[in-house]
Amino acid sequence: MDRRSTTRIRCSSHKLNIEAGRYANIPLERRKCQFCESHEIADVLEDEDHALHVCPIGNHVRTRLRSKLPNLGDELDLAQTFQRRRLLPSGLSTGIKLSNDDIREIKLKTRAINNIYSLVLSFKKTADPTSAQPSDAP
Repeated sequence: MDRRSTTRIRCSSHKLNIEAGRYANIPLERRKCQFCESHEIADVLEDEDHALHVCPIGNHVRTRLRSKLPNLGDELDLAQTFQRRRLLPSGLSTGIKLSNDDIREIKLKTRAINNIYSLVLSFKKTADPTSAQPSDAP
């Protein structure tokens, strides 16, 4: 389900190099994006922001999301999708509900996060077929 990837990203319990490298005691400067390195695009840290918003591996997912949510314009902040302040007025407990547009936006962004994260994980498996990391795919 789409929510698992989103939860992993939000809780930093994912397989991106920023976290995986921390647990493997890899210095921060060596936790690079494998996709960007293999395509000689850039020498960048693989963190949540890079994976969701910058890395070319997710370009077609972000393009498709922008076409479905044209009101986003250049503002595509998947990491901020679920901040209550952004989507919900204060007083949620008083019975205020999300609009259908808000729910649609959350669903589309959740699906985009899942798709990008799945692409990153798939690339990592093909880039290093000898790695015996446990599956983190949804």
